[in-house]
Amino acid sequence: MENQRVVSQGSLGQVFLREIFRAGAWGVVLVIVFFIFLAGMRSNVRKAINFTIKQSVIEMKSLAYDKRFFHGVKQNIKEGIEFAATTTKKEFEGFIDDKDVQQNIKNAIDFWYGYEHKYRQPTSPKTGKE
Repeated sequence: MENQRVVSQGSLGQVFLREIFRAGAWGVVLVIVFFIFLAGMRSNVRKAINFTIKQSVIEMKSLAYDKRFFHGVKQNIKEGIEFAATTTKKEFEGFIDDKDVQQNIKNAIDFWYGYEHKYRQPTSPKTGKE
């Protein structure tokens, strides 16, 4: 009985081809539906992008005039500058208190002062010429 059913449907190759064409037809329908869906979505995506841009501009504009926002930013900047100045002062004081650093500074000043007077030609105070 089962053999008769397979024979009545045709050979295995014919069954395979028939199912391939059926799947191809459904594939074409699916592609058409997909493109219709994408065409509808494109306009929605454009609208969504435009809406997002407009809303972000409106939000930034309202933020620019918000005094609470700028007060917070100003306060943070002020505290940051105070912290940097305090830290730098402490580090510099610790650096200056070092005896080797003090000696190096004195040597540099003496060297520069001696270099200036050793190689500089005296000038006349009235004319400014040598």
